[in-house]
Amino acid sequence: MRNVNESKLQTRAVTELLTRSKPAPDKPAPASPDALAKRCESLAEAIRATTPALDVPDKLKLGTALCHIIQAAASSGVVVLKG
Repeated sequence: MRNVNESKLQTRAVTELLTRSKPAPDKPAPASPDALAKRCESLAEAIRATTPALDVPDKLKLGTALCHIIQAAASSGVVVLKG
């Protein structure tokens, strides 16, 4: 019985180590300012075209993602104007 418990513990330990050792996701390749501006404009068009209207959880998800974009831009020295 003891060997079975030890084997289960070892299996769990190995699984935990494998989970921890997964490589971090690759960072996206740097893009040119023109490419980033085009992507932002495309995103703005997609948001305007979204139908039906977003529900509250979707609005929160989108707002959070946009906040991350604004924070990233500001940390790179981009002047962010409120519209």
